[in-house]
Amino acid sequence: MGIDEKDRLHGAVFAKIVEHKTFISLNKFQTKGSHGCYTVNDNKGIYVKYCKKEGQPWQFNFQPDDIEEAWNALKNAKKDNSFLCLVCGWKGVCILPKEVADLFLDVKSGSQKTISINRPKAKGGFRLISPEGEDIPIPLNAFPKKLFSNG
Repeated sequence: MGIDEKDRLHGAVFAKIVEHKTFISLNKFQTKGSHGCYTVNDNKGIYVKYCKKEGQPWQFNFQPDDIEEAWNALKNAKKDNSFLCLVCGWKGVCILPKEVADLFLDVKSGSQKTISINRPKAKGGFRLISPEGEDIPIPLNAFPKKLFSNG
């Protein structure tokens, strides 16, 4: 049996998580609407999405039901401390706390939403581009550090 692309790209997230000094467990959700949802250390939820494109910007498209189903699956499992992990080709993983992701993904709008990410060499880390064109910096070392921080 071969290894599909999704497994390879989700593996980029898992490899960094399991190497963290406070890592204990990683589990996949098995409920409806939980595609790409996992729990870390039984107290954090992550929703993994990838863009295999090598060039920038990386575009992550969300259908109206995608993100709502994922957040609901995490909420129903009592994973209120949830994150969106965006795999940007082979350049790295950009992590967004649920509260930040929600600013970009208005699930009540009923339309497809897109998150765009750049990684300009001159500025170092990832740059999240808001729908209004605002440039929001995300440090390269935020993943997986932010996932395991207490604050």
